[in-house]
Amino acid sequence: MCHYITAVLPHTVDPTAVASLFDSYKLGFEIISNPHVVGQIDLKAWYILTSGKHCDCGTALGSLTRQARAQGLSYDREVEKSRKQGWSEAKIKRWLEQKEQTQERHRREDEALAVSGADSQRWLAFLNALLTRPATSKFGLLLHWYHTSVESERIRIQRQETVRLSDVDAEQLMRIEEDVLYEFVR
Repeated sequence: MCHYITAVLPHTVDPTAVASLFDSYKLGFEIISNPHVVGQIDLKAWYILTSGKHCDCGTALGSLTRQARAQGLSYDREVEKSRKQGWSEAKIKRWLEQKEQTQERHRREDEALAVSGADSQRWLAFLNALLTRPATSKFGLLLHWYHTSVESERIRIQRQETVRLSDVDAEQLMRIEEDVLYEFVR
């Protein structure tokens, strides 16, 4: 379906005080509740959708890891299922070619994002602005490819990584992995 970026903000931060900061960096700020995520984070934390009105497909965040992951995609299960459904070999071949073309298009888009770095620079500037506020000492980001709605998707956070803000650069943001909660700290 789509990529969405969500965030975790400590409950000690007044959400109304930071909503305008999100807006100034062209980020959405919608407090959401996904029981599958909330059970894996601080129960008092604010869980926020940063996407605004649209998905985050095409984000530079994680773009360099998506390239590596996309190269290892296999459609063997889908091909076998299609054969069982009576698809001809020619139809399967066309379907695989379409998948390959789509994968190549996404690879080129991700590569262009990685080269420009504009989106990751915006996120880096936002993190610096947010974490220099006295009331905000940490902030979490989670990138996930959703198959259902943001509030019902069954997400299993693979791990949590704490990253010092002083150690973060644009390339590191382009290397974040999906389903890993990155907690940025001052």
